[in-house]
Amino acid sequence: SDDQTARIWDANNGQELLTFYGQTINVTNAAYSPDGARIATAIGNSQVKVWDAATGQELLTLAGHSGDLTTVAFSFDGTRIVSASRDGTARVWNVSPSGEFQTLVNGPAILSQIGAKLAYSPDGTRLAVAYSDPTAKVWDMTSGKLLFSLDGHRDAVVFIAYNFDGTRIATAARDGTAKVWDAKTGKEVLTLSGHENAVFGVSFSPDGSRIATASVDSTARVWDARTGKELLKLVGHSNWVVGVAFSPDSSRMATSSFDSTAIVWDAVTGKKLFSLTGHIDTVRQVIFSPDGIRLATAGLEGNAKLWDAETGKELLTLSGHTGQVFSVAFSPDGRTVATASGDKTAKVWDALTGKELLTLHAPDGLTSVAFSPDGSQLAVASRDGTNRIYLLKIEDLVALARQRVTRSLTTEECQQFLHVEQCPSTP
Repeated sequence: SDDQTARIWDANNGQELLTFYGQTINVTNAAYSPDGARIATAIGNSQVKVWDAATGQELLTLAGHSGDLTTVAFSFDGTRIVSASRDGTARVWNVSPSGEFQTLVNGPAILSQIGAKLAYSPDGTRLAVAYSDPTAKVWDMTSGKLLFSLDGHRDAVVFIAYNFDGTRIATAARDGTAKVWDAKTGKEVLTLSGHENAVFGVSFSPDGSRIATASVDSTARVWDARTGKELLKLVGHSNWVVGVAFSPDSSRMATSSFDSTAIVWDAVTGKKLFSLTGHIDTVRQVIFSPDGIRLATAGLEGNAKLWDAETGKELLTLSGHTGQVFSVAFSPDGRTVATASGDKTAKVWDALTGKELLTLHAPDGLTSVAFSPDGSQLAVASRDGTNRIYLLKIEDLVALARQRVTRSLTTEECQQFLHVEQCPSTP
Protein backbone atom coordinates (compact mmCIF):
# COMPACT_ATOMS: atom_id res chain seq x y z
CA SER A 1 0.00 0.00 0.00
CA ASP A 2 0.91 3.69 -0.35
CA ASP A 3 0.76 3.84 3.47
CA GLN A 4 4.06 1.88 3.57
CA THR A 5 2.49 -1.30 4.99
CA ALA A 6 1.46 -4.75 3.88
CA ARG A 7 -1.48 -6.45 5.61
CA ILE A 8 -2.96 -9.95 5.99
CA TRP A 9 -6.72 -10.41 6.12
CA ASP A 10 -8.96 -13.35 6.93
CA ALA A 11 -10.37 -14.49 3.58
CA ASN A 12 -13.62 -15.67 5.19
CA ASN A 13 -14.67 -12.70 7.31
CA GLY A 14 -12.39 -9.86 6.15
CA GLN A 15 -10.82 -9.38 9.57
CA GLU A 16 -7.32 -7.85 9.60
CA LEU A 17 -4.86 -10.37 11.07
CA LEU A 18 -1.39 -8.78 10.70
CA THR A 19 0.24 -5.54 9.61
CA PHE A 20 3.82 -5.52 8.34
CA TYR A 21 5.67 -2.35 9.26
CA GLY A 22 9.25 -1.40 8.41
CA GLN A 23 8.90 -0.22 4.84
CA THR A 24 9.88 3.40 4.41
CA ILE A 25 8.23 3.84 1.02
CA ASN A 26 5.25 2.46 -0.94
CA VAL A 27 4.72 -1.32 -1.10
CA THR A 28 4.02 -2.18 -4.76
CA ASN A 29 3.54 -5.97 -4.69
CA ALA A 30 3.40 -8.94 -2.31
CA ALA A 31 3.46 -12.73 -2.63
CA TYR A 32 3.08 -15.77 -0.35
CA SER A 33 5.62 -18.59 -0.38
CA PRO A 34 4.11 -21.89 -1.61
CA ASP A 35 3.92 -23.28 1.93
CA GLY A 36 2.29 -20.11 3.24
CA ALA A 37 4.98 -19.58 5.87
CA ARG A 38 6.54 -16.44 4.40
CA ILE A 39 5.52 -13.32 2.55
CA ALA A 40 7.71 -11.29 0.19
CA THR A 41 7.02 -7.62 -0.47
CA ALA A 42 8.31 -5.40 -3.29
CA ILE A 43 9.12 -1.89 -2.14
CA GLY A 44 9.47 1.27 -4.17
CA ASN A 45 12.98 1.87 -2.84
CA SER A 46 14.47 -1.05 -4.81
CA GLN A 47 14.32 -3.62 -2.00
CA VAL A 48 12.57 -6.93 -1.40
CA LYS A 49 11.63 -7.83 2.17
CA VAL A 50 10.75 -11.31 3.43
CA TRP A 51 8.46 -11.72 6.45
CA ASP A 52 7.24 -14.48 8.76
CA ALA A 53 3.59 -14.87 7.76
CA ALA A 54 2.52 -16.03 11.22
CA THR A 55 4.20 -13.38 13.37
CA GLY A 56 4.85 -10.50 10.97
CA GLN A 57 8.56 -10.51 11.87
CA GLU A 58 10.96 -9.25 9.17
CA LEU A 59 13.32 -12.06 8.16
CA LEU A 60 15.36 -10.72 5.24
CA THR A 61 16.06 -7.63 3.15
CA LEU A 62 17.26 -8.25 -0.42
CA ALA A 63 18.98 -5.23 -1.96
CA GLY A 64 20.57 -4.91 -5.39
CA HIS A 65 18.11 -3.29 -7.77
CA SER A 66 18.72 0.32 -8.78
CA GLY A 67 15.11 1.16 -9.66
CA ASP A 68 11.65 0.84 -8.14
CA LEU A 69 10.33 -2.73 -7.88
CA THR A 70 7.15 -3.73 -9.71
CA THR A 71 6.75 -7.46 -9.06
CA VAL A 72 7.87 -10.16 -6.63
CA ALA A 73 7.15 -13.92 -6.65
CA PHE A 74 8.40 -17.15 -5.06
CA SER A 75 9.66 -20.12 -7.07
CA PHE A 76 7.45 -23.21 -7.07
CA ASP A 77 9.59 -24.92 -4.41
CA GLY A 78 9.88 -21.77 -2.28
CA THR A 79 13.68 -21.71 -2.36
CA ARG A 80 14.03 -18.63 -4.57
CA ILE A 81 12.38 -15.27 -5.08
CA VAL A 82 12.22 -13.43 -8.40
CA SER A 83 11.87 -9.65 -8.49
CA ALA A 84 11.35 -7.28 -11.42
CA SER A 85 12.36 -3.64 -11.43
CA ARG A 86 12.13 -0.46 -13.44
CA ASP A 87 15.95 -0.62 -13.71
CA GLY A 88 15.43 -3.05 -16.62
CA THR A 89 16.38 -6.23 -14.71
CA ALA A 90 14.76 -9.27 -13.21
CA ARG A 91 16.70 -10.92 -10.40
CA VAL A 92 16.53 -14.33 -8.73
CA TRP A 93 17.52 -14.63 -5.07
CA ASN A 94 18.34 -17.44 -2.68
CA VAL A 95 15.94 -17.03 0.23
CA SER A 96 18.77 -16.72 2.71
CA PRO A 97 21.06 -13.86 3.80
CA SER A 98 23.51 -14.84 1.02
CA GLY A 99 21.59 -12.57 -1.36
CA GLU A 100 21.28 -12.48 -5.13
CA PHE A 101 21.45 -15.76 -7.02
CA GLN A 102 21.41 -14.62 -10.64
CA THR A 103 20.26 -11.81 -12.89
CA LEU A 104 17.98 -12.97 -15.68
CA VAL A 105 17.84 -9.81 -17.74
CA ASN A 106 20.47 -7.14 -17.36
CA GLY A 107 20.54 -4.21 -19.74
CA PRO A 108 19.69 -0.55 -20.08
CA ALA A 109 16.30 0.58 -21.20
CA ILE A 110 16.21 0.21 -24.98
CA LEU A 111 16.22 3.73 -26.32
CA SER A 112 16.46 2.82 -29.98
CA GLN A 113 13.47 1.43 -31.84
CA ILE A 114 15.75 -0.13 -34.46
CA GLY A 115 16.75 -3.78 -34.26
CA ALA A 116 15.26 -7.16 -33.45
CA LYS A 117 17.40 -7.37 -30.32
CA LEU A 118 16.84 -11.04 -29.54
CA ALA A 119 17.31 -14.43 -31.16
CA TYR A 120 16.81 -18.03 -30.05
CA SER A 121 19.50 -20.59 -30.72
CA PRO A 122 18.23 -23.26 -33.14
CA ASP A 123 17.96 -25.84 -30.33
CA GLY A 124 16.04 -23.41 -28.11
CA THR A 125 18.48 -23.67 -25.18
CA ARG A 126 19.89 -20.14 -25.43
CA LEU A 127 18.60 -16.62 -25.99
CA ALA A 128 20.89 -13.93 -27.44
CA VAL A 129 19.93 -10.34 -26.64
CA ALA A 130 21.23 -7.08 -28.13
CA TYR A 131 20.91 -4.06 -25.84
CA SER A 132 21.24 -0.37 -26.66
CA ASP A 133 24.93 -0.40 -25.79
CA PRO A 134 27.98 -1.90 -27.60
CA THR A 135 27.40 -5.38 -26.14
CA ALA A 136 25.13 -8.37 -26.61
CA LYS A 137 24.52 -11.09 -24.04
CA VAL A 138 23.77 -14.81 -24.30
CA TRP A 139 21.53 -16.46 -21.67
CA ASP A 140 20.81 -20.05 -20.72
CA MET A 141 17.07 -20.59 -21.19
CA THR A 142 16.81 -23.28 -18.51
CA SER A 143 18.60 -21.61 -15.63
CA GLY A 144 18.41 -17.96 -16.69
CA LYS A 145 22.19 -17.78 -16.22
CA LEU A 146 24.24 -15.29 -18.22
CA LEU A 147 26.67 -17.39 -20.24
CA PHE A 148 28.80 -14.64 -21.78
CA SER A 149 28.81 -11.16 -23.30
CA LEU A 150 29.78 -10.29 -26.85
CA ASP A 151 32.09 -7.29 -26.48
CA GLY A 152 33.86 -5.63 -29.39
CA HIS A 153 31.58 -3.11 -31.11
CA ARG A 154 32.25 0.61 -30.63
CA ASP A 155 28.58 1.65 -30.72
CA ALA A 156 25.14 0.20 -29.99
CA VAL A 157 24.35 -3.33 -31.18
CA VAL A 158 20.93 -3.15 -32.84
CA PHE A 159 20.38 -6.60 -34.38
CA ILE A 160 21.45 -10.16 -33.59
CA ALA A 161 21.02 -13.53 -35.34
CA TYR A 162 22.13 -17.16 -35.07
CA ASN A 163 23.22 -19.21 -38.05
CA PHE A 164 21.13 -22.28 -38.85
CA ASP A 165 23.32 -24.86 -37.06
CA GLY A 166 23.76 -22.69 -33.97
CA THR A 167 27.54 -22.45 -34.15
CA ARG A 168 27.79 -18.74 -35.00
CA ILE A 169 26.13 -15.49 -33.89
CA ALA A 170 26.14 -12.31 -35.96
CA THR A 171 25.62 -8.79 -34.62
CA ALA A 172 24.89 -5.54 -36.46
CA ALA A 173 25.88 -2.23 -34.91
CA ARG A 174 25.79 1.52 -35.30
CA ASP A 175 29.60 1.56 -35.64
CA GLY A 176 29.15 0.57 -39.32
CA THR A 177 30.22 -3.05 -38.90
CA ALA A 178 28.77 -6.49 -38.40
CA LYS A 179 30.64 -9.08 -36.38
CA VAL A 180 30.55 -12.87 -36.28
CA TRP A 181 31.09 -14.72 -32.99
CA ASP A 182 31.65 -18.30 -31.89
CA ALA A 183 28.26 -19.19 -30.35
CA LYS A 184 29.81 -21.58 -27.83
CA THR A 185 32.59 -19.40 -26.44
CA GLY A 186 31.60 -15.84 -27.39
CA LYS A 187 34.95 -15.32 -29.14
CA GLU A 188 34.97 -12.87 -32.07
CA VAL A 189 35.56 -14.67 -35.39
CA LEU A 190 35.04 -12.02 -38.12
CA THR A 191 34.45 -8.30 -38.58
CA LEU A 192 32.54 -7.30 -41.73
CA SER A 193 33.66 -3.80 -42.72
CA GLY A 194 32.66 -1.88 -45.84
CA HIS A 195 29.39 -0.08 -45.13
CA GLU A 196 29.59 3.70 -44.98
CA ASN A 197 27.16 4.08 -42.08
CA ALA A 198 25.39 2.15 -39.31
CA VAL A 199 24.44 -1.48 -39.94
CA PHE A 200 20.85 -2.21 -38.84
CA GLY A 201 20.28 -5.78 -40.05
CA VAL A 202 22.18 -9.04 -40.46
CA SER A 203 21.20 -12.53 -41.64
CA PHE A 204 22.92 -15.87 -42.32
CA SER A 205 22.02 -17.84 -45.44
CA PRO A 206 20.48 -21.19 -44.48
CA ASP A 207 23.26 -23.06 -46.29
CA GLY A 208 25.80 -21.28 -44.08
CA SER A 209 27.93 -19.91 -46.90
CA ARG A 210 26.96 -16.21 -46.82
CA ILE A 211 26.00 -13.36 -44.54
CA ALA A 212 23.85 -10.40 -45.59
CA THR A 213 23.84 -6.97 -43.97
CA ALA A 214 21.54 -3.93 -44.22
CA SER A 215 22.76 -0.38 -43.68
CA VAL A 216 21.87 3.28 -43.29
CA ASP A 217 24.04 3.87 -46.39
CA SER A 218 20.97 2.61 -48.38
CA THR A 219 22.66 -0.61 -49.47
CA ALA A 220 22.64 -4.27 -48.54
CA ARG A 221 25.77 -6.35 -48.89
CA VAL A 222 26.56 -10.05 -49.08
CA TRP A 223 29.71 -11.51 -47.51
CA ASP A 224 31.54 -14.82 -47.53
CA ALA A 225 30.73 -16.34 -44.13
CA ARG A 226 34.10 -18.04 -43.86
CA THR A 227 36.49 -15.31 -44.99
CA GLY A 228 34.48 -12.12 -44.51
CA LYS A 229 35.09 -11.08 -48.14
CA GLU A 230 32.43 -8.82 -49.70
CA LEU A 231 30.65 -10.65 -52.54
CA LEU A 232 27.75 -8.38 -53.56
CA LYS A 233 26.55 -4.82 -53.09
CA LEU A 234 22.79 -4.40 -53.57
CA VAL A 235 21.67 -0.92 -54.65
CA GLY A 236 18.01 -0.10 -55.24
CA HIS A 237 16.47 1.49 -52.16
CA SER A 238 16.17 5.28 -51.91
CA ASN A 239 16.57 5.43 -48.11
CA TRP A 240 18.03 3.50 -45.19
CA VAL A 241 17.97 -0.30 -45.50
CA VAL A 242 17.04 -1.67 -42.08
CA GLY A 243 16.11 -5.32 -42.60
CA VAL A 244 17.48 -8.27 -44.57
CA ALA A 245 16.60 -11.98 -44.85
CA PHE A 246 17.46 -15.02 -46.96
CA SER A 247 14.90 -17.42 -48.42
CA PRO A 248 14.98 -20.98 -46.97
CA ASP A 249 16.77 -22.33 -50.06
CA SER A 250 19.35 -19.46 -49.94
CA SER A 251 18.56 -18.50 -53.55
CA ARG A 252 16.86 -15.17 -52.84
CA MET A 253 17.10 -12.27 -50.42
CA ALA A 254 14.66 -9.66 -49.23
CA THR A 255 15.45 -6.19 -47.86
CA SER A 256 13.27 -3.62 -46.11
CA SER A 257 13.73 0.12 -46.00
CA PHE A 258 12.77 3.55 -44.73
CA ASP A 259 11.53 4.19 -48.30
CA SER A 260 8.35 2.22 -47.40
CA THR A 261 9.20 -0.74 -49.64
CA ALA A 262 10.78 -4.16 -49.52
CA ILE A 263 12.77 -5.60 -52.43
CA VAL A 264 13.37 -9.25 -53.37
CA TRP A 265 16.76 -10.03 -54.97
CA ASP A 266 18.56 -12.92 -56.59
CA ALA A 267 21.04 -13.82 -53.84
CA VAL A 268 23.63 -15.20 -56.27
CA THR A 269 23.73 -12.44 -58.91
CA GLY A 270 22.36 -9.51 -56.90
CA LYS A 271 19.69 -8.84 -59.55
CA LYS A 272 16.54 -7.08 -58.36
CA LEU A 273 13.50 -9.31 -58.94
CA PHE A 274 10.57 -7.18 -57.70
CA SER A 275 9.45 -4.67 -55.07
CA LEU A 276 6.78 -4.99 -52.38
CA THR A 277 4.78 -1.77 -52.29
CA GLY A 278 1.79 -1.12 -50.07
CA HIS A 279 3.12 0.17 -46.77
CA ILE A 280 2.87 3.94 -46.19
CA ASP A 281 5.73 4.18 -43.69
CA THR A 282 9.06 2.51 -43.00
CA VAL A 283 9.14 -1.25 -43.54
CA ARG A 284 11.04 -2.20 -40.43
CA GLN A 285 11.48 -5.92 -41.07
CA VAL A 286 10.99 -8.51 -43.80
CA ILE A 287 11.12 -12.31 -43.43
CA PHE A 288 10.40 -15.42 -45.49
CA SER A 289 7.99 -18.09 -44.28
CA PRO A 290 9.62 -21.43 -43.34
CA ASP A 291 8.49 -22.97 -46.66
CA GLY A 292 9.63 -19.93 -48.67
CA ILE A 293 6.20 -19.43 -50.25
CA ARG A 294 5.32 -16.19 -48.48
CA LEU A 295 6.95 -13.06 -47.11
CA ALA A 296 5.94 -11.00 -44.07
CA THR A 297 6.72 -7.34 -43.48
CA ALA A 298 6.39 -5.07 -40.43
CA GLY A 299 5.37 -1.47 -41.12
CA LEU A 300 5.72 1.54 -38.86
CA GLU A 301 2.26 2.75 -39.97
CA GLY A 302 0.95 0.04 -37.59
CA ASN A 303 0.33 -2.91 -39.93
CA ALA A 304 2.04 -6.13 -40.94
CA LYS A 305 1.52 -7.60 -44.40
CA LEU A 306 1.85 -11.02 -46.01
CA TRP A 307 2.98 -11.41 -49.62
CA ASP A 308 3.39 -14.07 -52.30
CA ALA A 309 7.14 -14.67 -52.42
CA GLU A 310 7.12 -15.66 -56.10
CA THR A 311 5.10 -12.76 -57.53
CA GLY A 312 5.20 -10.02 -54.87
CA LYS A 313 1.38 -9.94 -54.72
CA GLU A 314 -0.04 -8.67 -51.42
CA LEU A 315 -2.08 -11.42 -49.72
CA LEU A 316 -3.12 -10.10 -46.30
CA THR A 317 -2.90 -7.00 -44.11
CA LEU A 318 -2.72 -7.68 -40.36
CA SER A 319 -4.43 -4.68 -38.77
CA GLY A 320 -5.15 -4.31 -35.07
CA HIS A 321 -2.20 -2.61 -33.43
CA THR A 322 -2.59 1.00 -32.32
CA GLY A 323 1.13 1.77 -32.56
CA GLN A 324 4.07 1.15 -34.87
CA VAL A 325 4.87 -2.48 -35.71
CA PHE A 326 8.59 -3.08 -35.30
CA SER A 327 8.94 -6.83 -35.69
CA VAL A 328 7.28 -9.84 -37.29
CA ALA A 329 7.95 -13.58 -37.05
CA PHE A 330 6.55 -16.78 -38.54
CA SER A 331 6.00 -19.76 -36.26
CA PRO A 332 8.22 -22.75 -37.18
CA ASP A 333 5.29 -24.51 -38.91
CA GLY A 334 4.34 -21.31 -40.80
CA ARG A 335 0.72 -21.45 -39.60
CA THR A 336 0.85 -18.35 -37.39
CA VAL A 337 2.54 -14.95 -37.44
CA ALA A 338 3.53 -12.87 -34.42
CA THR A 339 3.97 -9.08 -34.36
CA ALA A 340 5.51 -6.72 -31.79
CA SER A 341 4.36 -3.12 -31.48
CA GLY A 342 5.04 0.12 -29.69
CA ASP A 343 1.45 -0.08 -28.38
CA LYS A 344 2.79 -2.43 -25.63
CA THR A 345 1.35 -5.58 -27.19
CA ALA A 346 2.40 -8.60 -29.19
CA LYS A 347 -0.23 -10.27 -31.34
CA VAL A 348 -0.46 -13.74 -32.84
CA TRP A 349 -2.34 -14.12 -36.15
CA ASP A 350 -3.53 -16.94 -38.39
CA ALA A 351 -1.14 -16.84 -41.34
CA LEU A 352 -3.73 -18.09 -43.84
CA THR A 353 -6.74 -15.98 -42.89
CA GLY A 354 -5.20 -13.00 -41.08
CA LYS A 355 -7.48 -13.59 -38.09
CA GLU A 356 -6.15 -12.25 -34.78
CA LEU A 357 -5.73 -15.20 -32.41
CA LEU A 358 -4.07 -13.76 -29.31
CA THR A 359 -2.94 -10.48 -27.74
CA LEU A 360 -0.14 -10.40 -25.15
CA HIS A 361 0.27 -7.27 -23.04
CA ALA A 362 3.49 -5.74 -21.70
CA PRO A 363 4.19 -2.68 -19.52
CA ASP A 364 6.21 -0.91 -22.23
CA GLY A 365 6.50 -0.75 -26.00
CA LEU A 366 7.77 -3.91 -27.71
CA THR A 367 10.59 -3.90 -30.26
CA SER A 368 11.07 -7.56 -31.14
CA VAL A 369 9.30 -10.91 -31.27
CA ALA A 370 10.58 -14.45 -31.85
CA PHE A 371 9.12 -17.95 -31.66
CA SER A 372 11.06 -20.72 -29.92
CA PRO A 373 12.26 -23.41 -32.36
CA ASP A 374 9.46 -25.78 -31.28
CA GLY A 375 6.81 -23.03 -31.48
CA SER A 376 5.68 -23.47 -27.87
CA GLN A 377 7.01 -20.13 -26.59
CA LEU A 378 7.09 -16.53 -27.77
CA ALA A 379 9.89 -14.20 -26.69
CA VAL A 380 9.43 -10.44 -26.80
CA ALA A 381 11.87 -7.60 -26.18
CA SER A 382 10.71 -4.37 -24.61
CA ARG A 383 11.98 -0.79 -24.56
CA ASP A 384 12.35 -1.00 -20.77
CA GLY A 385 15.26 -3.42 -21.21
CA THR A 386 13.41 -6.60 -20.24
CA ASN A 387 12.67 -9.71 -22.25
CA ARG A 388 9.60 -11.84 -21.58
CA ILE A 389 8.81 -15.43 -22.49
CA TYR A 390 5.16 -16.43 -23.05
CA LEU A 391 3.80 -19.99 -23.14
CA LEU A 392 1.56 -20.47 -26.17
CA LYS A 393 0.28 -24.04 -25.84
CA ILE A 394 -2.80 -24.56 -23.68
CA GLU A 395 -1.37 -27.75 -22.14
CA ASP A 396 1.72 -25.84 -20.99
CA LEU A 397 -0.45 -23.11 -19.50
CA VAL A 398 -2.58 -25.69 -17.69
CA ALA A 399 0.53 -27.41 -16.30
CA LEU A 400 1.91 -24.09 -15.08
CA ALA A 401 -1.43 -23.13 -13.54
CA ARG A 402 -1.64 -26.45 -11.67
CA GLN A 403 1.70 -25.70 -10.05
CA ARG A 404 0.52 -22.29 -8.87
CA VAL A 405 -3.15 -22.45 -7.94
CA THR A 406 -4.29 -23.44 -4.47
CA ARG A 407 -7.75 -24.65 -5.57
CA SER A 408 -9.45 -26.04 -8.66
CA LEU A 409 -10.86 -23.62 -11.19
CA THR A 410 -14.60 -23.37 -11.59
CA THR A 411 -16.23 -24.11 -14.94
CA GLU A 412 -16.79 -20.38 -15.43
CA GLU A 413 -13.11 -19.65 -14.74
CA CYS A 414 -11.98 -22.33 -17.18
CA GLN A 415 -14.21 -20.81 -19.85
CA GLN A 416 -12.93 -17.29 -19.13
CA PHE A 417 -9.21 -17.94 -18.71
CA LEU A 418 -8.51 -21.21 -20.55
CA HIS A 419 -11.13 -20.71 -23.31
CA VAL A 420 -12.46 -24.26 -22.95
CA GLU A 421 -16.04 -25.35 -22.21
CA GLN A 422 -15.09 -27.87 -19.54
CA CYS A 423 -12.16 -27.78 -17.13
CA PRO A 424 -9.32 -30.21 -17.98
CA SER A 425 -9.37 -33.36 -15.88
CA THR A 426 -6.87 -33.52 -13.03
CA PRO A 427 -4.44 -36.42 -13.29
